[in-house]
Amino acid sequence: CEVDRKTDTPASKFYMQRNEKYTSPRVYIKRLSRTAVSRHRATTGEGLLHTLEVMTDRMELDEEESAGSKRQIASVFQTQIVADECLIPVLKEQLPKIFSVGSGRSRGMGKVQFKWNDEQPFSAATLNRLPELLRMISHSEATGEDANKETRDDDLTDRLIRFNTYLRKEREAYDIAKQLQPDAALYFTIDLLSDAILVDDGAPTLALFPNMFLKKFGGSIDLVHSYVEPRIVRGWSEAHGLPKQTMLASRMGGVFLYRVKTNHPDDIEEIVKMLAEIETIGVGLFTEIGYGHVRVCSPFHREVEPV
Repeated sequence: CEVDRKTDTPASKFYMQRNEKYTSPRVYIKRLSRTAVSRHRATTGEGLLHTLEVMTDRMELDEEESAGSKRQIASVFQTQIVADECLIPVLKEQLPKIFSVGSGRSRGMGKVQFKWNDEQPFSAATLNRLPELLRMISHSEATGEDANKETRDDDLTDRLIRFNTYLRKEREAYDIAKQLQPDAALYFTIDLLSDAILVDDGAPTLALFPNMFLKKFGGSIDLVHSYVEPRIVRGWSEAHGLPKQTMLASRMGGVFLYRVKTNHPDDIEEIVKMLAEIETIGVGLFTEIGYGHVRVCSPFHREVEPV
């Protein structure tokens, strides 16, 4: 078990949605030179100069200010914790007691503040929308609802419904021209929010096949198309003092499109639950250090040029 890998930082970037825009934050790094004090003479020791590499309290966004410089905001780090319900009260009590992280704490470095968010990746409200999703699957035409009204992008079922509404409206023109046959299947996308290291039966791959994240229903789902670029990830392990293993990764921003071949209500409910799970735990290898973060049917597909 390579426990030390969990302390490494990923070599890839992330993107996030902020103020209806997509941006990739970058934390500023700086180096502080310090001289150690000799324990014998209580003065600056000869040859004891050292340098600390630190993260600052500001980060840069891919957004330009009026003067052309990049927008800066306070550094904020987000994480998801998957734990048994019995551990949730303990985590809520203990995490806010952590006031600093990293080294150099005696010098005033690493001061942090924890904020707990009780948002659930899969809520009862999501299950309440499943009948609407099932009705859509049973009819090949679009639902006819106003796709421009206020949406709940934090709700997985809502994103599935709206993505398929746009997709079916797009198909209508081709249906009229007899270029496509009516299709009542459910479609969904998996969008990479960070680089993903994917393996299929131990072999590196760029494609995210259904059997890799939906073990039970892998045969009931087809990978229709993938839009992804390769990337080689490598790095240096400070813990081991050695270079990390070079691996093939699917680049952040990649999109995989799937078609569900089953329309049984129990199967659809189980598939939606499993999609909510991979939004929480990610896909592929080394998700614990930032690789493989995904979002199902990202609102991006409905914004620039729908589907």
